[in-house]
Amino acid sequence: SFKVAASDAPAGEVKDVYFDDIRWVVRYLVVDTRAWVRGREVLISPLSVAHIDAERQRIDLSVTQKQVDESPSIDAAMPVSRMMEAQLNRYYGYPDYWAFGVNSPVWGWGDMPMLPPNVTVPAAPTDSGDPGTHLRSMREVIGYHIKARDETFGHVEDMLVDPDSWAIRYLLVDTKNWWPGPPVLVGVEWASDIDWGTRTLAMDMDAERIKACPPYDPSTPVSREYEADLHKHYGRTVYWRQ
Repeated sequence: SFKVAASDAPAGEVKDVYFDDIRWVVRYLVVDTRAWVRGREVLISPLSVAHIDAERQRIDLSVTQKQVDESPSIDAAMPVSRMMEAQLNRYYGYPDYWAFGVNSPVWGWGDMPMLPPNVTVPAAPTDSGDPGTHLRSMREVIGYHIKARDETFGHVEDMLVDPDSWAIRYLLVDTKNWWPGPPVLVGVEWASDIDWGTRTLAMDMDAERIKACPPYDPSTPVSREYEADLHKHYGRTVYWRQ
C-alpha cells in the first residue's frame, strides 16, 4: 500500500510485488495508477526507484508521471511473459537481466539495481523462445504453508526485502496455529521447493530446528548481529560472506 511518487507528480499505489522464485529478488512493483493518471496497473522495476521512505510509506521514482502513464500495459490476471518484460525494458531503456546467464549476479550486471555505463540495451525485444519467466506474486505466496522435512506447519506471513539489492532475505513464518510462540524467520535460500498446487513451501530442515530459532520481534529492525545468530542456529553460512 505504499504510495508511489514519480519525479514530478504522484503516480499510484503499490498493489503487489512480483519476485523471481529462482533468484529470490524483487523484479517489479505492481502499481495501481487509477487515482492519479490513466487508470490501470503498470509494472515498475527497482531500476526506476530513487528512494524508499519507510516511515512515510512512500516510494520515489526517477521516472516521470508521463513515463509511468504511457508504459506498456499488463494484464494482472495473466502471467508476465518474457516478451512483456523485454518490451518494458526497451521502453525504459533497461537491459534484460536474464541475458547475462543463470550464474550472473541477481541483476545480471551486478548485485544492485543500478545501471553501469557499459551495459548496452538491445534495440528491440526479441522472442527468445523462453516459454515463461520465474515471476511470482508476493500476495499469492503469503499464506503458503511451510513444509519441513518431517512436518507441515505454519504459513508465510510476510517477506523481508533488502532495500539496497531488492533481494528477499527471509520469510516470516506465523506458527501460532501449531504451537504458542512468536513468529520465526527462515532464509529464502533454505527453501528447496515451492508447490503452487498444494500451496506449500518446502524447507530443507527439520521442523524442530525452525521452531527453536532465535526469537524474532517483527516490530524491531533486523540487526546484523541477529542475522549472524540466525544463520549460526540453522548451520548456514551468512550471505554477506559467501
